[in-house]
Amino acid sequence: MAVEIEIKAWIRRPRETRALVEKLCVFEKDYVKTDAYFIPPDGSALHRLRGEGRRSTLRVRDENGEWVCTWKEKTLRSGLEVNGENEFCVSDGPLLMELFEKLGCVRGIRKVKRGRRYSCRGLTVEVSEVESLGLFVEAEKVLDAASPEDIAAWEKTLRTFLADIGIRDEDIEERPYSVLLMERCREG
Repeated sequence: MAVEIEIKAWIRRPRETRALVEKLCVFEKDYVKTDAYFIPPDGSALHRLRGEGRRSTLRVRDENGEWVCTWKEKTLRSGLEVNGENEFCVSDGPLLMELFEKLGCVRGIRKVKRGRRYSCRGLTVEVSEVESLGLFVEAEKVLDAASPEDIAAWEKTLRTFLADIGIRDEDIEERPYSVLLMERCREG
């Protein structure tokens, strides 16, 4: 299981932030990511994680016509996500989603992100417009394994990078996109 170390934040000053990202980072590609989230059935291993104070995510993503399935075991502290992440390519995303539903998973939130991916300081950086929410920056490092010292070092790199592109601590968003989207749906 890979370890994903990530921070996401609202972009409050789009022009300035984008200019700094373009200056500091190397552009990789544009993307459109359409995600379908699934709630695992009661009693499943992923569902039990919720009772242990962690979150689990089961997602099927279409990114520019390529399908990927991801499940994460999430932990969060002070805006830093440290996730166990499992990911694999899928040849038929709609068929996999149908299988999840037949296995008792409930289809949840749908999320669409359009943006640009960059690399910078060993990080993957994405600037994304999330439908119904707004503009975000995500910076992450994925490692095969991570000691507490590795996590601390990459957290420092992440926070320094975000400060360098004008992101303030109060711009960091701890809630998952799925929670933000559910809150938005409730607001009408």
